[in-house]
Amino acid sequence: MIHTPDDNHLSSIYSCFATAFPIAFLALIAATANWILALYSIIAVGAIVSSVLATCQLQGWALGTGEAIAGVMVIGLSVDYTIHLAHMYDHAGHEQGFTKRMARFEYAIDTMAGTVLAGAITTCGAGLFMFLCVQTFFTKMATLIVLTIFMSALYALLWFMPLMAHFGPEDRQGFIDFSAIKKKLLCQS
Repeated sequence: MIHTPDDNHLSSIYSCFATAFPIAFLALIAATANWILALYSIIAVGAIVSSVLATCQLQGWALGTGEAIAGVMVIGLSVDYTIHLAHMYDHAGHEQGFTKRMARFEYAIDTMAGTVLAGAITTCGAGLFMFLCVQTFFTKMATLIVLTIFMSALYALLWFMPLMAHFGPEDRQGFIDFSAIKKKLLCQS
């Protein structure tokens, strides 16, 4: 049986998402200094969160307080691998001098794919021990952690990075020059 959430928990999770997603987007902009990378990344995060929460709904979980809190935690876990790959894609352009997207894609994959996979394996491995717990809360958390990490690695490597290979920013596309903005703001005050 699929449970329908009550209005209080549903409005709580919507208001948390309305806060967490913009904060995650701003963190992505700050990390990459590129609004295109941040936009693609936040779309990946939204897909990860949707996939995880849809799986929970299909398992028949009711949306209670714990699930609402965990739903917001899923956003934080979902950002990790995508932001590492986006940062390396950006780093390839600014620090390594690669201007074309395929060179930037290859640099990001070469430097970060192994780290992302290793992080996913160790985090999922740690989460697997929680399945041995007796209390339902911990087994639900284990499911959320393992599923989120699995989906994060999957979307980061098999959706986000192919997107970068075909549509990622080249040269200075989408670049936000924070130093110029800071200088402009300081001169006006």
